[in-house]
Amino acid sequence: METQRLEENRARKSDEVDRRNSQMRLTKGIMQATEKKVIARLFAKNFLSKFKRDTMRTMIDLGALRRPVDLSTGATFVPQLYNQIQFDMQQYHDH
Repeated sequence: METQRLEENRARKSDEVDRRNSQMRLTKGIMQATEKKVIARLFAKNFLSKFKRDTMRTMIDLGALRRPVDLSTGATFVPQLYNQIQFDMQQYHDH
């Protein structure tokens, strides 16, 4: 009778230790997953903040964000002006 009671006590204690260890492993896994998410979020946020800034600067430098008036001036007016100057110079040279 005494032996059975001691075995039951030992089994209960062993089960309790196993349950606590399992609970600690589960908590540790949840904490690690949460830390990974926070680190990934911070990394992505920092990367995208620089990416967005650099992308805007690059687009501005390439002229992709110019006003349509500026683009039409460079694409339409300036070539016509050069052609007119060339024509005038040719006319002057011929006379």
